[in-house]
Amino acid sequence: MNSLEQWKRKNIEYYKDIERLYKFFIPEDSKVLELGSGSGDLLNSVNPVFGLGIDSNELAIEISLNKFPELEFQLQPAELFQCDKVFDYIILSNTISYLENIQQSLLNIYQVSEPSTKLIITFHNNGWELILRLATVFKQRMPIETLNWLDYEDIRNLLELGGFEVILHGKQMLCPRRIPFIFKIFNQFLAPLPIVNNLCLTEYIVAKPKPNNIVGKLIILSKKKKVN
Repeated sequence: MNSLEQWKRKNIEYYKDIERLYKFFIPEDSKVLELGSGSGDLLNSVNPVFGLGIDSNELAIEISLNKFPELEFQLQPAELFQCDKVFDYIILSNTISYLENIQQSLLNIYQVSEPSTKLIITFHNNGWELILRLATVFKQRMPIETLNWLDYEDIRNLLELGGFEVILHGKQMLCPRRIPFIFKIFNQFLAPLPIVNNLCLTEYIVAKPKPNNIVGKLIILSKKKKVN
């Protein structure tokens, strides 16, 4: 078993919860793009009619291609991503904080979106930063590169600049490990409660392209110039 799979197995309940969240928002047989697709499990779980995964990790792409030959995977960073297709749903699962150029990545995403496209982003609640750092020290979490700890307002502002508007924001997953008695009580009954919900690990945003925005007009003009 490769190291990516080992770390995922160690935190399987967290990853299952992320999959449930995306499957709730994304209907089967949709055209789906995932940036930062890792081993491909999340993209596969939403059963796309066409699925494209992008990742800058060569090992992750190799694993994905072997596991899910019916899906497409490409080795390239989000900042350089280009595609001639448009997608119904775009996934950024715990990816946005690792992007070197978030604004350029969002611009690239906008170019493969249409008015009905939904961009779904998940990221960690800033309040969990110390806990997650300790989990890494004690080898309960995959070692990661330094990331930007962005909060909801940071991401919302970046989305606005990138031509998107937020239509939904929420939080879930209060206990990411299956601890007897605690896991179900915390996640099913306590996590949705006001105030307590602010303590949840996972934050999610659903956004859509803003109609008639200046970013979109500039992109269209740029494409026309290239064609001419």
